[in-house]
Amino acid sequence: MALNGPDYSGPSAAQLNAALVNTKAEVEAGQVKAPDGTRPLVIEPGDNLSAIAQRNGTSVEQLLKDNPQWSLDPAGNPGTRDASLIYPGEVVFVRPFSDNGPQQTSAVGADGQATFQNQRDGVPVGEPYQAQVAPNGYPANSEIVTADGLAIRTDAKGEPLTGPYHGTEQQGTVQGEPAYRSYSQDYVDGIPSGAKHYSPGKMF
Repeated sequence: MALNGPDYSGPSAAQLNAALVNTKAEVEAGQVKAPDGTRPLVIEPGDNLSAIAQRNGTSVEQLLKDNPQWSLDPAGNPGTRDASLIYPGEVVFVRPFSDNGPQQTSAVGADGQATFQNQRDGVPVGEPYQAQVAPNGYPANSEIVTADGLAIRTDAKGEPLTGPYHGTEQQGTVQGEPAYRSYSQDYVDGIPSGAKHYSPGKMF
């Protein structure tokens, strides 16, 4: 397995009080294997676990579960080191994105925004879009596609909105062109509640 990214440039395991150090070379040689359901990611200069979690649609908590060499409390967890101490060339094991929902496809810019692409069953839905990255890694105040293929909006925290969602839906054609009708539907914690209510009048 050949991995992109720099070679390891941090202190040795002995210098880190024997805490685990998974290097790019060890993974490539098969000496260290990725836990089931994860993939290896080589840490780049300037990276930190929070940024890695955001870019990969996961959380720092999940990264720590899959990478027990790090801890938020190294003093209380012997054999670990501070999660803020990561080094270029070191490997972190990351769970891949779900096949559904928004995927972050670019790094976070200075304005806190990144590019996202909605996915349904691994297939891109709609166009890529720019959005503020919420604390949970999801796009804030954006339209996302849920696991069942429905489009809903998120709030500033990246959580699905509860309340009415207003959208459009294709319903046939008019003079050979796709025709759409507006609708509203109530959501509770991102789950549709009740039927869609279509606007009266002509389709457009």
